[in-house]
Amino acid sequence: MKKMKKILILGISGFAGLEIAKKLVLENKVIGTYYHNKPEIKNCELIQMDVTSNKILNSLLENKKPDLIINCVAISNIDECEMNHELCRKINVLPTEVIVEYCKRNPKTKYVFLSSSQVFGGDKTKVGAYSKDDPCHPINYYGKCKLECENIIRKLKNHVIIRPCLIFGLPKKYQHKTIFNYIYDALSVGDIFTAHFDQIKSPVFVQDVALLTKNIIEKEKTGIFHAGGKTRSIYDFTIEVAKFFSFNTNLVIIKKSEEKSYRSKNNSLDCTFTEQECGFIFKPLEESLYNIKRVII
Repeated sequence: MKKMKKILILGISGFAGLEIAKKLVLENKVIGTYYHNKPEIKNCELIQMDVTSNKILNSLLENKKPDLIINCVAISNIDECEMNHELCRKINVLPTEVIVEYCKRNPKTKYVFLSSSQVFGGDKTKVGAYSKDDPCHPINYYGKCKLECENIIRKLKNHVIIRPCLIFGLPKKYQHKTIFNYIYDALSVGDIFTAHFDQIKSPVFVQDVALLTKNIIEKEKTGIFHAGGKTRSIYDFTIEVAKFFSFNTNLVIIKKSEEKSYRSKNNSLDCTFTEQECGFIFKPLEESLYNIKRVII
């Protein structure tokens, strides 16, 4: 019989954190931390706390002694991170510093970190999607903080770094909206939606991020894994969403994105290694949208 793991999920009320927890609770003992919004999830121990407090987080780790730590805590709004470096670093980096020190003292504890495709984007000569071994060149503070975490984590042998690209799906009311929400909310009521043809991404369904995380844990993998669907422009993604839901595609306005020094044009991901190493297939966009439609309608 497979041994039940004690898994600590930091940021369980977040968009990715909650879906990951739902995939793990049936076969593991899951403990989840949240700050403001208590999520609705069964078979899970929930703890309200501030994980950016070194003392509080250290106390939790020493008290619970998890077999595995999944860190989903993040402030991911790129504009907000640029405006408030101190807050960005406090939330995105400080917990990792504490966790890594704990894992050094407890090397059997695996650390799973949700990073971001924003660690890429600064290489202007790059053609195509980024592989896991490509040099990282973040151009925004959010990406720089994620890369700083990755570099700290790599000192551990027992670690996993997952880099998702543009996670989409149906968030709870208290969670931040995704690209899908903005598209659907506009086109469903007959409003126009401006979509950029020069923003190249690999949008990934939140359910796939959760399933991949479960896959990696069950197969006891370590290392870096990219998480992304088919690479496409935001404009192409928007048109596909519009067609799937039978919205008027004439409402989609194609436009070049504004030039901002901290916004990358292309941070799409090559997920070949992930698919081969884990035997994992990311859902086609149509299948993901069908899963969303079943909830909406």
